[in-house]
Amino acid sequence: MATVSFNKLNPQMKPAKTEPVQESLYKMEVAAPRPAAGLPTKFSGQQLEGEFSSRDMRIPRLQLGAKSGKLTDEHPEWIGHFIYDGAHNLGKSVTMVVVKIRKYYEENLEFGSDEIPRRFDKKEQADAEGCAVRDVADVDMLVEVPDSDPVSDQGLIHLDKKAYLPARYTVRSTAYGNLVGILLKDWAGWLAQDLSSGIYTMSSEKRANSMNSWFVPALKTGGKIPAKLRAEITDKFGV
Repeated sequence: MATVSFNKLNPQMKPAKTEPVQESLYKMEVAAPRPAAGLPTKFSGQQLEGEFSSRDMRIPRLQLGAKSGKLTDEHPEWIGHFIYDGAHNLGKSVTMVVVKIRKYYEENLEFGSDEIPRRFDKKEQADAEGCAVRDVADVDMLVEVPDSDPVSDQGLIHLDKKAYLPARYTVRSTAYGNLVGILLKDWAGWLAQDLSSGIYTMSSEKRANSMNSWFVPALKTGGKIPAKLRAEITDKFGV
């Protein structure tokens, strides 16, 4: 699997539906990213035409194995585990550094509906359409993988015998509050408005009620990241 970048990521994803959550009170600003290294901003000729950037490149997904679904139907041992790129079991916890959060709104459809939910960049757009929505976020991060057993042919960043690989984790409902809510609070606090200055352990936590059980991400801070890693993130992503 080739190395990819978070530069100018394409946020046009269509995640599945869940119940709505409270709207965030924070607004985040991220420095404008630089062009991806080795990727021209324009191509010409017979094979590629137009403007291309790293937003056109596929970003590996990070998923939390649910009790039912295609992944866990085929691999029941993945239930409650973090799965990288739909194929690599990273276990019940991962160490990660957040690079970017993209917030948007998703139409709140009835459970079991076959319709594709509409999405909006701004709440006022949904209100104008008379559409009930829920908060959703794409959290772009680097996940840490032991360099001795990488899940990719080429790690994005190598440091202290570990490889940090890019992933996009889409959260909503309880997962949104557990992940984004904490990150925004830390961003305004000890992270000093720099998401990529801190490292976290993200674990799988089981929740249950009288009718069902499910898994959500739970964050534990690991403190400030090493200066060398922070410099690598700036060099690679311009943030």
